[in-house]
Amino acid sequence: MNNCMSIKKIDTIIFDMGNVLMSFEPETFLSRAGVEDKADRQLLLDVIFKSKDWPRLDTGEWDEKDLEECAKSKLPTRLHEAAGILINRWDDPIIPVTGMEELVKKCKDSGFRLLLLSNASRRQHEYWERVPGHQYFEDTVISADVRMVKPDKDIFTYTIEKFNLNPSSCLFVDDVESNLAGAQSVGINTFLFKKDAASLERYIWKNVTIHS
Repeated sequence: MNNCMSIKKIDTIIFDMGNVLMSFEPETFLSRAGVEDKADRQLLLDVIFKSKDWPRLDTGEWDEKDLEECAKSKLPTRLHEAAGILINRWDDPIIPVTGMEELVKKCKDSGFRLLLLSNASRRQHEYWERVPGHQYFEDTVISADVRMVKPDKDIFTYTIEKFNLNPSSCLFVDDVESNLAGAQSVGINTFLFKKDAASLERYIWKNVTIHS
């Protein structure tokens, strides 16, 4: 999207979580839950991950108990156990994005301030410490906690104000173009991540200088 933009001085890198630090792969989750039938897999995808209800976790309107109750009302009984696993334990185990823990450490060691900004449910706090590289982050902004979601401008403004950031001195790394547009709307520099840690690393060392 804008990965060729030259960035002069950066002091803070803000990372997304899903498909940046850790993989979010519903098809893999279905296999781990033991769902092999093609029709059953599609039904679970439609009722859970692709439904209008899943984003309610990110907004904080619902928690996993609410989603599970709603999903089970739409599913045959034989899929109830799988639904519970997919909703409550999709993160067990965490699937790290290759190379990102090492890159995050390099960024921290180089003096960058590291923050997380993620659309996620309140349960994110239960598994965050199992995400490789979490220990290098100063703090997090989770959408369900603040009742704001990306790509809305408000959550970026909130992050800027909460951590007293200069937008032009920040780099936001996300895998969704609309989220980058939200960050750009408040003056934050962005990088479109495609599960390629080496590409992000080259970009940072070539285009970014630490600003203290």
